[in-house]
Amino acid sequence: MRAYVALIGVAVLMSFLAGGTLLLMRTNERMVSGQDIAAISNLKLVFQRDVGPLSIINISSYYYTNHHFKLASPIYALPEFDRTDPSFYAHPGDCFKGIPELQGLFGHRKVVVWEEFRCGLRPTLPEEFFEEPPFLHPSGISFLYLAYLTGKPQFREMNWVIDRLPLFHVRELKNITELKGRLRGVFYILSELSQDELESVARGQGSVLTGKYLLARLIYKHAPGILEYRVYDRTDLDQFLSEADYTLSKYNAKRPCFFRDEELCWSPNSKKIIERLNITQIFLFIGCLFLMGGALIGLRNRLRDDRSEEESKRLALQTLTHELRTPITSLVLESENVSRDLEHLPPDMQDSFLRMGSEIRRLQRLTEASRQYLNVGRKKGRVKLNPVEIPFINEFLLDIARPFIDKGLIFKSTIEERPFIMDSYWPSIVFKNLLENAFTHGVPPVEMLAELSSGKLIITVRDQGDGTAFNSINIGQEFQKGLKSSGTGLGLSIVKRAILAMGGELKYTRNPTTFTVVLKELKIST
Repeated sequence: MRAYVALIGVAVLMSFLAGGTLLLMRTNERMVSGQDIAAISNLKLVFQRDVGPLSIINISSYYYTNHHFKLASPIYALPEFDRTDPSFYAHPGDCFKGIPELQGLFGHRKVVVWEEFRCGLRPTLPEEFFEEPPFLHPSGISFLYLAYLTGKPQFREMNWVIDRLPLFHVRELKNITELKGRLRGVFYILSELSQDELESVARGQGSVLTGKYLLARLIYKHAPGILEYRVYDRTDLDQFLSEADYTLSKYNAKRPCFFRDEELCWSPNSKKIIERLNITQIFLFIGCLFLMGGALIGLRNRLRDDRSEEESKRLALQTLTHELRTPITSLVLESENVSRDLEHLPPDMQDSFLRMGSEIRRLQRLTEASRQYLNVGRKKGRVKLNPVEIPFINEFLLDIARPFIDKGLIFKSTIEERPFIMDSYWPSIVFKNLLENAFTHGVPPVEMLAELSSGKLIITVRDQGDGTAFNSINIGQEFQKGLKSSGTGLGLSIVKRAILAMGGELKYTRNPTTFTVVLKELKIST
């Protein structure tokens, strides 16, 4: 090990000798500074001012409900069956023998209707079959695309297909050869995106860089949920940046990045640096880099065992994602059952349905947040906060607590209703995790107490247990589980990391088991 360290030291010394004054002058290109960030921000503003977009696409205008949005999100286009050949679900061969049992298996009559049609047990489909949710077959394939794959003339007529483009999953559009040259606007752009790029758009990422386009999201203050993007030609972007001090590329975790901007990476323009180099400096510097590279490769080989930690993180991510599928599926099925007759339901039941929709979106974000969380150790990332004004803090807390009140939760608040600025997502993750822990490992009754003191929000979750389910020394440590837990042990770790990111405190006491969260009021960045 010492030999490698010495070799790296020699390489660094040679770097200083080779670069000399250059390295001293260009230090700001090796380490991002406030000046760099300001220059990049100004560069983005100039680009938006001087370069016109190809188009503006409003995704929300086509995919405006949870059911519709699944058709624009790749995470739902995942087959549930062992066989993934789309033709298997479109043609009558190998028809499922227990068709009457399908409704009990998948919880929706539409699957049964399709299987009856596919297997020749019904001559036609209902007139509104494709326009009514759900739009995705449990295989992850849209019902409309399955109909197209049957080859029946009524499902191959182009005007009929084009009129129903929003009912295909966007990943399927490229497979319809007859549509080549006919796609326009949002459907053309979305069909051109890779799965990762489409997932970034579905998450509402601020900027998405592809081989052909730059998609820059438009944020509306009074309607933050609208997904609308300016679409710029990649050629125009590259030409604009060719003479700039910085270049732009897609972020890659395996490569170093000078300044990460969401999933984009800004780097100093190498042409500008090379212009300042002479031949001798170039050769000496390249030689130095080879020497340093050899030393780092040797060091990497000595530390190869550390890869096991990365593998454990990947396994944890897979496990956590798998565990989240059950509540997501449950919420989706209940939402589907209620949505058919929403307008005729009493107001309180409509509110319940809308809350379920909110839970579905929360769980979607949680799946993505878990991925970000498990990469924290490798990328030294941080929980991203989005401070907003919560106009009615008691209503916000009660909405979080409501599912647990049905289980016996006692909710008390001494807060006089007033606005409170904080992140609207991570606190809900924190409080729900603590409540779930209390009901899983604690002794009833469970209490949730809310108060405001000195401008800080204080939430106490208490059960009547003695706290032996947890080791107080290791609370918040990764994979630290309760004694009766069968989960991954990531809940309290996520809670602690989120609280620290918000500048808060997590306190734990025994007899009775009590978790206290103290959150300071945040400021909305301008």
